[in-house]
Amino acid sequence: MNKKTDTQTIKKNKEQVLLKLFESSEQIIFTPECVRLGNEKIYYTEVTAISFYSVKESINLLPTAQKYYFSVSSIDDGFDIDLSSIFYINNEKKKETWFKLIEIYDNYIKPLLLNKFINEIFVENKSVTIGNISFDSRGYHKSKFFGGINSALWSDVVYIPKIENGEIILFKQENDKGVYFTKISMEKSNAVIIPDLICACADIFRRNR
Repeated sequence: MNKKTDTQTIKKNKEQVLLKLFESSEQIIFTPECVRLGNEKIYYTEVTAISFYSVKESINLLPTAQKYYFSVSSIDDGFDIDLSSIFYINNEKKKETWFKLIEIYDNYIKPLLLNKFINEIFVENKSVTIGNISFDSRGYHKSKFFGGINSALWSDVVYIPKIENGEIILFKQENDKGVYFTKISMEKSNAVIIPDLICACADIFRRNR
């Protein structure tokens, strides 16, 4: 479901409400345990996909809008939040709300999702796929255009990805230096967790050697 939000209230009370987003008579409510809309609810322990990114729109190089997106999903449900600022009306307020959503992700969702992926990779010996990149206990990999697999291994020097122009840029070690590996848009589900996932996997690999 897609909920376009125009106003918001940030509130902390005995119910532990972190954030309320209003859409007409409906409210999307974030608590330390879950996000809910009416009777629909996603507990953070059930989250399987997350994404957030911002987009500037322009006509003839003149800025016309700033949009902020945030999406969270489980296997059964999902919430898509679109904070659009046409002609930059109320842009600062919507930007502040978007940063609050990212803060909720950092504090409540990311630790759980990161732990889930780490467990799948190093305990269950599975592969975690984000976009066209797969992560396993050896490193991260992607298919080459003309066949074969390109890999960056945890046993090599691991380079922290860069975030640039709405994309996450990954590197690998080659000839004793970091070279471009691939890039992935932050719009892709779970792309935002890649920098933390790479750092965590490299650390676990080093400690287990």
